[in-house]
Amino acid sequence: MSTWRVIVSGTQRLWQRDDGVATTRIAVAHRWRARWSALTLDERRALRTRGLTAARTDAWIRGRMLVHHLLGARTTVAIDSDGAATLGDRGVALSHDGAWTAALITAAHRAAIDVVVADDRRAAFALRRVRWRGSARPAMAWAAFECALKLRRLPIECLLDRPVAAERVGARLEVGGLGAPVVVSLARLERATVAWTVEDEA
Repeated sequence: MSTWRVIVSGTQRLWQRDDGVATTRIAVAHRWRARWSALTLDERRALRTRGLTAARTDAWIRGRMLVHHLLGARTTVAIDSDGAATLGDRGVALSHDGAWTAALITAAHRAAIDVVVADDRRAAFALRRVRWRGSARPAMAWAAFECALKLRRLPIECLLDRPVAAERVGARLEVGGLGAPVVVSLARLERATVAWTVEDEA
């Protein structure tokens, strides 16, 4: 069973885990400082064309820094036609919320990750307009719903126009109502909830 390892401690923290399923690797960082110099030349060229705000630029850089941490500094995270991160024949997923950043690398064809800084009270407020049911606590359900939306490439508005569910299946959650069920793994790291899923093409 995979466990989280703290790679860096202090004011900047980084957690990492390696899952045997589809050789999935995950890194989650808190308060990492974005460094332009950490990007590859192709990533710098891509960033110049994005027109992002300062906050979005910071998050964009931090996400790629985490991928470099997992795969090496020369790895270039490209952008597909929808603006999503891509690594060619590998699955890659990135997420950020405030000072938190998460990256997932997998041999599976599709993957998603979401990091959410919210306790149950804040999550319940965010879910107040969503018709949902299930045995999950609000913070876990919110992170799982966002992760499933990312996997299916659906907008957040999809949670408002249909009933959805987040039911426990062992240690994971199964999200229903957004197409085929999505089984999501979750972890709580200090004040953040991390949700991730990998899916093969079968």
